[in-house]
Amino acid sequence: MEETSFRFAASQAYGDVPSAAVAVAREGDREFTTIERFVNNRAQPALATLKATEKRLVALTEKVQRGIELLDARITLAIQTQNRSVLDAISQTGRSQYRLQLTVEGLSIIAISYYALGILGYIYEGLHDALPLTRGRDAGGIGAAGGAAGVSCHTPHQAAGTLETL
Repeated sequence: MEETSFRFAASQAYGDVPSAAVAVAREGDREFTTIERFVNNRAQPALATLKATEKRLVALTEKVQRGIELLDARITLAIQTQNRSVLDAISQTGRSQYRLQLTVEGLSIIAISYYALGILGYIYEGLHDALPLTRGRDAGGIGAAGGAAGVSCHTPHQAAGTLETL
C-alpha cells in the first residue's frame, strides 16, 4: 500500500507539471485549440481517475483493516474460550488431586493406627509375660489369690498354689 501511495503522489505531481508549464506560456484567447486546453483535456481526466482510484484504494484498505480487526477479535475470543476450558480442566485436576490426597492421608492414619495398635498389643503381651499378675474380672472384685482387689494369678504354679489354699 505504501508503494502505491508513493506512486499516486508522484503521478499527481507529474500531472501538475504540464499544467504549470502551460500556465507560464500564457497563451492568449484564440478561436482554435490552445496547448493549455489540449493538456487540460488530456491530463485532467487522467488525474481525476487517479484521485478516484486513490480514494477507492483508501476505502478498500479501511474495509480490509476492519475485517482484520474483526478476525482478530474472533481469534482472541476463541483463544480465551480455549484458555478458559484448559484452566477449568486444570482446576478439576487440582480438586481431584486434593480429594485423592485427603483419601491417602485418611488411609495412612488408618494404617498407622493399625500398626500402632499392633505394637501396643506386642507391648501388652510382653508386659503380660513379664508380670504374671493382671486385673481380673471377678464378680466380687476379689481375686482368687486371697483378697487383692481384682488381682488373679495366671501362671500354672500360682494357680496350683491358689487351689491348695482353698
